[in-house]
Amino acid sequence: RDCTEDAIKKIHNGSFADRIRDCWCIDACQDTYYEYSLSRAQYPPLNAGNNMLNLTDAYKDVYELRENFIRLHVYFETLAIENVQKVVAYTTMNLLGDVGGNLGLFIGANVATLGELIDYFARRLHSWAHKDKK
Repeated sequence: RDCTEDAIKKIHNGSFADRIRDCWCIDACQDTYYEYSLSRAQYPPLNAGNNMLNLTDAYKDVYELRENFIRLHVYFETLAIENVQKVVAYTTMNLLGDVGGNLGLFIGANVATLGELIDYFARRLHSWAHKDKK
């Protein structure tokens, strides 16, 4: 009985969870986690305890019987299953492709702009040179 009370106290105050949270291990490929709830009541009730005392002579009274018996129900709190998958969203090849594409776009834009500037100044120079001849 003392060990169960200690375990219940550790569960309620979260000392088991603290040990797990401090772990620097990588995530497991598969993990099973169960939600739990705790409900306590003394077993057996006094009227049923008297009937149980008639079946055995190992206990002297109902209170001693209640100290040594437990009724345990284990059940799932919910029947839902959650499936979580980690998927790489942005790979190294995607990054290189995006950087290369952007560099190509900017370099191409700069070369086109440079060509337009050369064309503009060539036309201005040509019109200035021919303006004096008229």
